[in-house]
Amino acid sequence: MITTIFKTVYLILYWLALYYRALLYYTIQNGTFPDCPVLRDDVHARIHVYSIALVFKLWDYPHYRNGTFHYDLMKNLRNVAVPGTCFP
Repeated sequence: MITTIFKTVYLILYWLALYYRALLYYTIQNGTFPDCPVLRDDVHARIHVYSIALVFKLWDYPHYRNGTFHYDLMKNLRNVAVPGTCFP
């Protein structure tokens, strides 16, 4: 039982490290989607991390509905509530 817990913790930390390595590759190193060395075999994970990194890249870009992507997200998400909490 202890070995399965260690194995589970190891896998969680392994995938978390891969996630952050890929995110840093896209954001800090300005990496491109096809050239990502971190998640070569897992296309779905690479797409997911790249879409999160695009939010940081597009943050200050001009947007057609509002001044920037930042203000567009603020307007779109102003009525979002987290169910089961007191956060509106």
